[in-house]
Amino acid sequence: MVFIIVLCLIATYISVLTLLAYIDSKTDYSDPQIRKFTDLKGNFYFFARYYLWQPNKLKKIKSSVPQNSFLYVENYIYQVHDYGENYQVPDGLFFEREIRFFGKPLILEKSNNNPEITINQYGDGVLQLNLVSNVLNQIEELTQNNIDISDKKILEDFIIKIKDGNIFNEKEVKSVYEALLRNIPFADFALNLITAIKTFFGY
Repeated sequence: MVFIIVLCLIATYISVLTLLAYIDSKTDYSDPQIRKFTDLKGNFYFFARYYLWQPNKLKKIKSSVPQNSFLYVENYIYQVHDYGENYQVPDGLFFEREIRFFGKPLILEKSNNNPEITINQYGDGVLQLNLVSNVLNQIEELTQNNIDISDKKILEDFIIKIKDGNIFNEKEVKSVYEALLRNIPFADFALNLITAIKTFFGY
């Protein structure tokens, strides 16, 4: 009798784990929710949590923060130089784990601010751009016009990165600047943006 009960418990355990693993394999995990932890000495790391039956979630987290990539957390940009997985969660359940990322903050070297665009340049050539929503919407409308397909792709990628809060390098920003210049008859709304980029980089 005891043997049968044990077998039933094992079968139930396996079934539950199989179901949870199946749910994990079908979940998108588009937002891994990377958070920052700082101890009393000022040491810090970034982390995301997962359960042992979530290999898909762990894979998505790792792919979203590759080595030497950048994290924008609490209004600061950090460059990730290392990571480790399978850390036990403090005060967590025994099957809950953390993947931890270690990085360094980037120093703000230059900033340009006007009512429509903010450009921040950090070390290693990392750029952060913020646009007011109406200019971003107008750029989006521009991509619906009959413009060159390569310009369309440049501007569409720019819109996606701005909306996602991603960072840029100067080559990417210059491509956007040149794409807008080539379409200036349709992009007069972006004159302030064009001027801001030109002034910032000295084109």
